[in-house]
Amino acid sequence: RDGAGNLIAALAALAGAIGAAGANILEVAHNRLSLTYPAREASVRFTIETKDDAHIKRVMEKLRESGATCALTSQVDGRF
Repeated sequence: RDGAGNLIAALAALAGAIGAAGANILEVAHNRLSLTYPAREASVRFTIETKDDAHIKRVMEKLRESGATCALTSQVDGRF
């Protein structure tokens, strides 16, 4: 989740953090209309391609360093 007052800048910052960690973004989805989040927040889900478990940890660290609250929500091929 990230502040959505300026959704474009927030998406750019998150994408930049993912790119800085060397991951490929495959898909982006965001939801600003959910009643789950306060009016100026949104949920953003990135589908990314990584090399291995260590790589996904680096991506998560970069996202957290950028100020994002993040969680790994699914896996492919039994690995994160």
